[in-house]
Amino acid sequence: MWNDHLGYITSCPSKLGTGLEIQTDLKIPLMVKHTQFDLLLRKLRLQKECSGDAADPLNIRNIDCIGRTELQVVQSYIDGVQTLIRLEEKLNDGEKVDVDIAMVKQK
Repeated sequence: MWNDHLGYITSCPSKLGTGLEIQTDLKIPLMVKHTQFDLLLRKLRLQKECSGDAADPLNIRNIDCIGRTELQVVQSYIDGVQTLIRLEEKLNDGEKVDVDIAMVKQK
């Protein structure tokens, strides 16, 4: 958009919609090493900020904000983080984790 006083006004697409960005740091070293971790994040509509080591806390944030209410964004984020924690606990107990099964249980 052009404004005579301000010039071009732009917005990052990630800030459209609610513009709500939620993030937290999680220490989930076993999940980070899991072969399906990136797939799971995509299915949960989450993204990670790269860290140096799997033992370090990982910054997890939401992807979606367009076409969803604030309540939907927050609930989806809470559900996703709870899923990651639950799966980390399973791995810590020596259980196997399958992303497709985890997604069914999460819904």
